[in-house]
Amino acid sequence: MRKLFPGYYSPSQEEFEKIWQEGLIIFDTNVLLDLYRYSENTVKSLVEVMDSLEKRIWIPFQVSKEYHKNLNSVISDQVRKYESSIKTLIEFKKQIDEKRSHPFLSEALTTEIEDFCGKFDRELEDKKAIVKQLIISNPIKEKLADLLDGKIGAEFSKEELEKIYSEGEKRYKEQIPPGFGDVKKPIPDRYGDLIFWKEILKKNSEIDCPILLITGDKKDDWYLKELGLTIGPRPELIEEIKKNKDNLFYIYPTDKFLKYSKEYLQTKVDDETIKEVGEFILDNYKNIQSSKLESESFYEIVEEVDECEECDNEVLTNNEGEIEDSSEIEEGESH
Repeated sequence: MRKLFPGYYSPSQEEFEKIWQEGLIIFDTNVLLDLYRYSENTVKSLVEVMDSLEKRIWIPFQVSKEYHKNLNSVISDQVRKYESSIKTLIEFKKQIDEKRSHPFLSEALTTEIEDFCGKFDRELEDKKAIVKQLIISNPIKEKLADLLDGKIGAEFSKEELEKIYSEGEKRYKEQIPPGFGDVKKPIPDRYGDLIFWKEILKKNSEIDCPILLITGDKKDDWYLKELGLTIGPRPELIEEIKKNKDNLFYIYPTDKFLKYSKEYLQTKVDDETIKEVGEFILDNYKNIQSSKLESESFYEIVEEVDECEECDNEVLTNNEGEIEDSSEIEEGESH
């Protein structure tokens, strides 16, 4: 049964060893962009692990394209988060300064809070300035440019992309992964993950070694989930790889990649780093799900408006010249 349905079985320990020791390592766009969202120590740890795998890394053209396209907006978003925190701190300090609102606070405690706010404010301002400077002078960008030099896949032709878009439309209707979770995005953005996947399949057909894909999130169209547990890669993805060429294939989110790199590659990654990345991925997943619900509600409203407009047009052109009835217009984890 394992050979007939490989997507539903986790690799053996021997196969995991082979994946880690011999596999081609692929990072998705978010893994690269998240280097601008983590703490300094975490960035340092992740880059060191990437450095140790330098000879086995390969990056699809789509990843490189999306990374460069979104880099400055990610940096700007981080700056805005610092500004928001500073604004919140200022509002908090104003409330503390209004002594009439806190008549029972001792002067010593008030002074201690003011000192803390001052230190916190300076720290936030310093960090904001450092992040903002990345727009002009970006050591992380330069480091990645050197690390990934000569490791970027070839761009698909316009004709190849048109075929992918056409196939994507059919796949998404049948909810064949990956990418169907982006169906509400405009074209061609909705097909970004599928283009990425097609590049992986093409690379798979050219090599004779396992592939280890590292993702910066846990999207439902990449991972199989049940009862809140992330079981592993979607079975459809593994089966498509196998049909393309019988190489081992596995996917890890960044935190699990760091965790198991300690076991299989003896990397020196501390538990706090792994915890930070895991919490970030979980929070990001929750935010994406929340945004998706809001977006879906918006699109439903738009579709209802469109339907109403169509109904209005039908009312105006009714053959009988009469108005129609208004009712017709309404985490645990596996390996």
